[in-house]
Amino acid sequence: MLYSEEPVRILAREVKELRNKCIALVKVLWHRHGVEEAIWELKEAMKVQYPNLFLVRFSGMKILLGGKVVTTHFLGCKNIGFGTTILTNELGSY
Repeated sequence: MLYSEEPVRILAREVKELRNKCIALVKVLWHRHGVEEAIWELKEAMKVQYPNLFLVRFSGMKILLGGKVVTTHFLGCKNIGFGTTILTNELGSY
């Protein structure tokens, strides 16, 4: 019987420093497996295959947006590089 493994969430992040490069890793909890069976995966490979794991979601939080205080119902936060994080009102859009 075959079934596809799906990641549930990221439990930890770590950067391994080698002599001339750094490798970013994430410890992934997989569906149908316990925490003790979580394994380290390459961060970049996981971001490509499962980008939803790297979105931060806010709900019911009061934030300052455009000079007004708003309460979020479903708001995503996405890092677009260069030290810039943007807020979105839809998952995955910016």
